[in-house]
Amino acid sequence: MAEPKPDRGKFSGSHNLKNRMLAVVGAPGVESVAVPVLSRVHSTLRQGGFNPDFSFYNQVRTDMLQGLRSAQEGKLGGSVSFIRHDLTPKPLLTDGVGQAYVYGGTGYSHSTFEVRNGQVVDELRRVDRPLEPGENVIDLMARDFTRKVDGKRVEVKAVSGNIGQELIPGTGRFGELDGTPTAASQGVKGQVIELRSMGDMVREKLGKPHLPVTVANDTISIAGSDGSAIIGTGLNKGLLGREIQTVDILPAPESGRNVFFDFRADLYDSQGVTLQDQAGRRIAVNLESGGQEMPAYTKPLIARIDAQLEDPKERDKHEIEKLAAGGYLHLNFNLAAQDLGLSTRIKPGKEIDVLAESDPGEAGEIARILLIRSAMLEAAQLAAIHEFMGGNPITLIGDGSLITKGWNGNFKEMVQDGLKMFGVPEGGVTIETPDDVAMKGARGLLTGSIDLVA
Repeated sequence: MAEPKPDRGKFSGSHNLKNRMLAVVGAPGVESVAVPVLSRVHSTLRQGGFNPDFSFYNQVRTDMLQGLRSAQEGKLGGSVSFIRHDLTPKPLLTDGVGQAYVYGGTGYSHSTFEVRNGQVVDELRRVDRPLEPGENVIDLMARDFTRKVDGKRVEVKAVSGNIGQELIPGTGRFGELDGTPTAASQGVKGQVIELRSMGDMVREKLGKPHLPVTVANDTISIAGSDGSAIIGTGLNKGLLGREIQTVDILPAPESGRNVFFDFRADLYDSQGVTLQDQAGRRIAVNLESGGQEMPAYTKPLIARIDAQLEDPKERDKHEIEKLAAGGYLHLNFNLAAQDLGLSTRIKPGKEIDVLAESDPGEAGEIARILLIRSAMLEAAQLAAIHEFMGGNPITLIGDGSLITKGWNGNFKEMVQDGLKMFGVPEGGVTIETPDDVAMKGARGLLTGSIDLVA
């Protein structure tokens, strides 16, 4: 006799989502929920490394927390990079025309805008389009530099870039935050660029040696309140320290303590008094959390995913990203469907959401399991950050297709349900998702308005 199937169209809504998550994850200490009737899918995916139980997610949380604490003590070298940034203390543009670029995930945008008294007052030109494989960010920034708007000549006084790849931060010739691509970032989206200052490369391409150019990783660009959380095509997080005040008098760091994550540590003089000329300065840390290694259970699956990647530079790294981020979910789905002997195959994009919401059969159940897994992995890292930050409520600015609109808009709610499974109280982690946040962050690199209002 064929297995009964659940009713169509009943996979969203708070009650059903929570019950389904509990059934799939099996978190301890919660009321038992019967496993859905599609047992063949669950058992096959469990055996294939697709469908972890709660102990796996708890290990991910524990490993992330240990990495954060080790970094604070100066014991680096784990799977997650922690890249510290000194944010530009003064705005690069208070009056005039600026240009901002967003490059990351699957999209590319640039905006030419006017600033008066430090505020964006008008957008003169805007272009948004898909990012094509192999497009070089430096070439794009030079090619699309604005010289005219509606036939009238404009003078762009400063340029910024919100770049969705790993960068080593530095200080440019005008005191601005600049970045150098890393060897690990090569091959991202098929592009290869030189491993030197992006600001210098843009100026050289444009033939404008005196143009201020500031670039930052996407987690730094959009960081507001306590930091940022990105989960879409990729996965990453950032933390933000508060602005230094001229009246701050702070205790000196403990002797022998590496204060990598004590955001204001390098602002102390020998007496422990904040240096007066550091007022307005902020420290931010790009966690590069998409690089976290995964426990042994998923290693064979990750190797199978790597074998599907055309570019060898994308293999053998970013393990959590390959299980959680939207850029890889179609590969996970197609491998799971293959193991189940199903003919269904999907492409990157919304197809997995459509199946999860509307397909009552085995293909839909694969999609639901994978999206729940993404939400639980995101929740595991956020729970670690919450504990690392002292268990105090934190607010992060969020971006990315999953956190903003995944699973018919329910993905963010699933992350919150996952946080509760880890014991994070309601309101412990808030993720705000402002409209057009990536471009707002790119402009903020110039205007100094790094804090974003949802």
